[in-house]
Formats: sequence, C-alpha cells, structure tokens
Amino acid sequence: MYGVCKALPWLLTAGWTEILTLKIPAQLSEKFRQELLKQILPFWFVGANCVLFITCTWFINMTCFLLSPVALMVILGYSYTKRFTALCHLVLGLGLALAPVGAYLAVTGSFDIIPVLLLEYQFFLGSRV
Repeated sequence: MYGVCKALPWLLTAGWTEILTLKIPAQLSEKFRQELLKQILPFWFVGANCVLFITCTWFINMTCFLLSPVALMVILGYSYTKRFTALCHLVLGLGLALAPVGAYLAVTGSFDIIPVLLLEYQFFLGSRV
C-alpha cells in the first residue's frame, strides 16, 4: 500500500496539470462539445486517483487516512500555484517536507516530535531557490 500511495501523487499531478491547461471558449460550438468529451478523461483520472489514494491510506492506518486530504491539497496546490506565483517553491518545499513525515506516520502510526523536526529541515531544503 505504501508503494501505491507513493506513486499516485505523480499520476495526480500529471492529470491535474492537464485540467489546469484546458482552454474553454466563451461560446460553445458543436465541435468544441465533441472535443470536450475527449477532455473529460483527465477529470475522471484525477478523481479516480484521489479516491484510490485516500482508500490506500485507509488501509495503512487511521492517522494517514485522516491526513490524506492535507497531502492531496499540497500535491495539487503546487501544480496550481506554479501558474501564477514565483513563490510556488514554498509549496514544493512543503510537499517535499511532508514525504518523510508521511513515511514516519505510516510506519509508526503515531505522531511524535521527530516528524516536526524533519518537516522543518526538509521545508528549508525544498523551498530554497
């Protein structure tokens, strides 16, 4: 389960980036409606991967399951923030910092001061430009 939860965020960011790059014209023509049916695939892809990620965290332990929406917001938030701000590296640093914390929580199932120290160090390294 840990390997699946490790691979799903990469798939999520790929699908989310596709969704963010969709261009929707002001007037919907018939040709665009046909194209829109082809472009719905990334929405299904991202939705299915989000559900699969949350399901896998439920099988790991309850702490990971309860914190999985936070991880999804950070993962998907980076792809969104890099579109409009140069401070997206702070979100990337936070995402990189959450990885060892998530691994610690997956192995132990409890929260301790050690992940907080890892979070600060990893955030510092990941947010440097």
